[in-house]
This record gives sequence, C-alpha cells and structure tokens, in this order.
Amino acid sequence: TTSAQVRDEEDRLFQMIHRPADSQSLWALVGKATVALVGSGAAVALWKYVSLVRADCDLGTASSRLRPEYFRDKVVWVTGASSGIGRELCMQLARLNVGVKLVLSSRRAAVLEELKTTLSSG
Repeated sequence: TTSAQVRDEEDRLFQMIHRPADSQSLWALVGKATVALVGSGAAVALWKYVSLVRADCDLGTASSRLRPEYFRDKVVWVTGASSGIGRELCMQLARLNVGVKLVLSSRRAAVLEELKTTLSSG
C-alpha cells in the first residue's frame, strides 16, 4: 500500500464516518478500515479518531478501562443508578466478574428494580 493510497482511503473513510449512520454500520466500517490499513499505522490513528468522535469526551477518557483488580471483592455504592452514567457504571462493574458488591440507589424504585433484574440475569 502506498502512502497516496492510504491518504485516499483515509479521506474516503473520513467522509463515510461523518455521514449519519447507525452504530452497527459505523463499527463494520471501522473493522474494514482496520483490515485495509494494517501495516501503515493509520489503523490505530483511525481507531482513536472514531473512538473520540463516538465517545463525546477526550481521548484519554475514551480509551480508559476499569481495572478489575481495583474492584475485586469491594462494595461500591452507586447513586443515580437508574439511568445515565450511574446505570452504565453498574453495568460495567457487573461485567467485571470480580466479586464486586453493588449498592444501588435512585429516586425511581421501579426503574431500579428493572436494573436489578438485568444485573442478576447477566
């Protein structure tokens, strides 16, 4: 792959990424771009760019991950657990599978019960 071909591919992908699209087609596009640009170093740059655009935050935050060892056998109290950031935090912590115990609180008891059911089944 020549550098001109890489630039042309990056331009084409940039145009496609900025078109309104559902997230499934966007991530399929990223997968294809990664395969097309491997070896040129552009795949990593593209992945970081797409992550930043999709994440609505800075790149450091977008690329950060929860460290499972930090939460091993801990108790975590999440306020506002029924929606938004609180709900997502609960989902992420439950996926870690490290014995974290969640204490959930919210003003909406019905939605909190639904979250509890979701976390218990997953």
